[in-house]
Amino acid sequence: MIKDRKGLKRVNASTILKTIEKGEPVVYDLYIIEGNLDISKSDLTTERNEMISLTDRGNIIDQDLRSELEEDYVFAQKLKLVKSSIQITNSVIEDPIDFKYAKFEKEVFFGDCIFESDINFFGCNFNNISFHNSALMLSDFTFCLCFGELNFEMSILNAESSFRWCAFLGQSNFNKTKFKDVTDFTGAYLRDINFSEASFRDAHFFNASFNHITTFGHPNLTDKSAEFFGSANFKEARFCDDLIFNGVYFHDLANFNNSKFKGLSNFGTIIFKKEADFSDAKFENNADFSNSRFEDAVSFKGSKFNSNVSFRSVKFFKNAVFSKTTFLGDSSFDGDGKNYLAYIYINILSLVQPSAMTAKSIEQLRAIWDHRTMFEGPAYFSDSVFNETNFSKTQFKKLSTLPNAKFLKGFSFKNTIFKDPFSEELASRKSKKESELQGDKDEADRYYFREMTAKRKQKRFYFRYPEFLVFQWIF
Repeated sequence: MIKDRKGLKRVNASTILKTIEKGEPVVYDLYIIEGNLDISKSDLTTERNEMISLTDRGNIIDQDLRSELEEDYVFAQKLKLVKSSIQITNSVIEDPIDFKYAKFEKEVFFGDCIFESDINFFGCNFNNISFHNSALMLSDFTFCLCFGELNFEMSILNAESSFRWCAFLGQSNFNKTKFKDVTDFTGAYLRDINFSEASFRDAHFFNASFNHITTFGHPNLTDKSAEFFGSANFKEARFCDDLIFNGVYFHDLANFNNSKFKGLSNFGTIIFKKEADFSDAKFENNADFSNSRFEDAVSFKGSKFNSNVSFRSVKFFKNAVFSKTTFLGDSSFDGDGKNYLAYIYINILSLVQPSAMTAKSIEQLRAIWDHRTMFEGPAYFSDSVFNETNFSKTQFKKLSTLPNAKFLKGFSFKNTIFKDPFSEELASRKSKKESELQGDKDEADRYYFREMTAKRKQKRFYFRYPEFLVFQWIF
């Protein structure tokens, strides 16, 4: 990105507009562009707006909103045809850009540019568009349609940006993009989109549709994944294919309420600093939350896992609500202690490559090192349905309940640690009954013994120890 204006030539926006009217290529490098770039009064041919052809785009905009949008948004607006290719690099654009309702037949490329005023591409159609490594102010891409590649890699959006109800049908690259103000992708149709290493303030993806592979994270934790410094709203979003959130850092509320996940969902090694809401979410394929940390309350109430899900080595520091959750595949909450090889790796890496050891990476690597699944706060599993689940070596430190929970197949509380005896009593009694229903008398007896032990722990010591001696003498 250009840092020094010295030596830059100047050109007036009117010169560029005349070039566009002639259909000739627009090529500027190392320029300062002054004056408004506004094509509303340009003498360009027009054609029907592609946004009307919603069926051609796979019903991107929901049916219940279509009639409302066709009335309120001027779909009947004809698009101005821009036949020129546009390539502006290493330049400063001083004044506003207004290209709304334009259709660009050729590539639009802004590289290493600084936009000092607002830009408006409302309702535009693109083949390929790029703002690579550029700095933008207030940006409006509402209802944009891009058929080819869209590139915001390494860009900085310094003010609010709107991508509401846009449709990106090709690959979209927001790798290392910095959203320094509110960004809004409400109702957007996104395909093959990459947000790895992006940073967000407040981000809205309400009712957005993610198609093909969606990337917010990176499997290699030495590389940065996306980071949300403000709230992240994915409420009612639809993830139609595989999703990679591995290593993402949420500093504020993460809302996935009523979202749909059709592909593989990787939420491993995520840090949730504030509340996380997955209530009423639906996972059609395998989901992985292993090694993640929920440092505030989390809710999976009413969620449905149609395939396998892993919560191995997850840390729940406050309320964890799984009430009325359905696990139709295998569910794993087990842990296997501490990985001391990972611990050694952390220390070696901090010595060899200290620059890589940010506070974020240290927390993530520590989560991998400590392989215990822990519920530090209350855990609620009332009215949940489990197919086959494993709580082996899981630690419950506070009151945890399983009223009306149903275990359809095998389950294990083997070596589960309950810091609260009452929780251990309830879980053991529930497990005893389930073992009896499945005809496993030996397992039922073991859980009965554990239930009685937990009941004794709740008594005062001068009752507990004599009773323990008598009990041991009898058995």
